[in-house]
Amino acid sequence: MDNRKYDKELVEAIRRKEHVEDVGGMPMNMKPIPDDDRECVLDSRVKATMERKRVLFTERASMRSGYSLLNERWRPDKFTYDLCSGGITETEQLIDVDGTHLIDVFTYREALSAKGNTPAYIFLHGGGFTSGTERIYHNQMRFLAEVSGAIVIFPDYRLAPEAPFPAAVDDCMACIRWVYDNAGSLGIDTSKSCSAVTRLAEALPARASSRILSMLLLVHICFFLHAIAATTILKIFMTGVGSCFQW
Repeated sequence: MDNRKYDKELVEAIRRKEHVEDVGGMPMNMKPIPDDDRECVLDSRVKATMERKRVLFTERASMRSGYSLLNERWRPDKFTYDLCSGGITETEQLIDVDGTHLIDVFTYREALSAKGNTPAYIFLHGGGFTSGTERIYHNQMRFLAEVSGAIVIFPDYRLAPEAPFPAAVDDCMACIRWVYDNAGSLGIDTSKSCSAVTRLAEALPARASSRILSMLLLVHICFFLHAIAATTILKIFMTGVGSCFQW
């Protein structure tokens, strides 16, 4: 069931008005306010969100005398709606990392999807290596599984400062190896699978063996701002045309 709290027509309006402008010699993608044709004005919805954030951070500062790493890791202001229209099967399990510790790995797939030769999408969340959790991205992972038809995999990797760099890279690399080694039982087609996020994913090729390197497609996290573009990229990759993205 689509539980979004806004008019879906607003999203379509943004797409219709989206365009590219040259700004100082650089092409810039512009997404104007969907229901206001005035220029250089702040969207009232964005303003309301900014005010809620201001209140949230003011309250947190007064309660904990300033910055709190715990608060940064759990951000109710980053809540996302459950936009899935069908059933999603979710699993959670611990996997071994080099025999030294375990990490939680979550998987999401359409409940009625065939369990064989399915593309996988390994989501390596952002957060500056210090924040981020499955609780924040839960609904996004469900939605991505539904619109892409892929098995979405979310490793809850260790965070700094408790686990300094390169702990996050080690954990994510272990997750990718686990996906590759267990592709058969997971029903995954490794020739049509990818991972995504920003700096974290960019560090992985240096650690990957040739057998795993071929299954990595780095997709910038910003695509989540445009779900249709994300779905298009993934579906192209899944059909085999996406082999042009492989290294």
